[in-house]
Amino acid sequence: MTLIMLIRHRRWDSGCKHVYRGLHGSSYINQGFRTLLEDLLADETYFNTEESTIQSCIEKIIINEFEYRVKRTFDCYKASENPKLFKFFDIPGLRANPEKGFRRGSVRIRLYKIVEIFSEHLEGIARIMEEQMLAALEKEVKVEVRPPALTGYGSCC
Repeated sequence: MTLIMLIRHRRWDSGCKHVYRGLHGSSYINQGFRTLLEDLLADETYFNTEESTIQSCIEKIIINEFEYRVKRTFDCYKASENPKLFKFFDIPGLRANPEKGFRRGSVRIRLYKIVEIFSEHLEGIARIMEEQMLAALEKEVKVEVRPPALTGYGSCC
């Protein structure tokens, strides 16, 4: 049997089991970045005031910077070429701490950390697609394959 390459959800009703599962959409990349920031800022308790909290600062970065400026144009290839590359994210009121990558009012994130977040989810998507194709092949289900439509992942891995 020839495996023609297009994975369409409706084709999987023919008895093929999905072996690998995972949650790897764009919002899970945001969650990975959120976790990175939460870990970095966990000890910065002076942030929690009546006007602002660590969580509100993190949400502003996720929405204003990461979602619209970083994630949509992120290039894993360029970021992987030089592990010393970084991006600063503004956090008004953040105190300088060079050991943690903090400057007064901003946090430095090495781009390889963002690559790791993207890679985890892109590799998960690849595993799901591979398992689906192998299951179809095993059941002799004809599957047409076109390049997958992956949106929101920029130029990555």
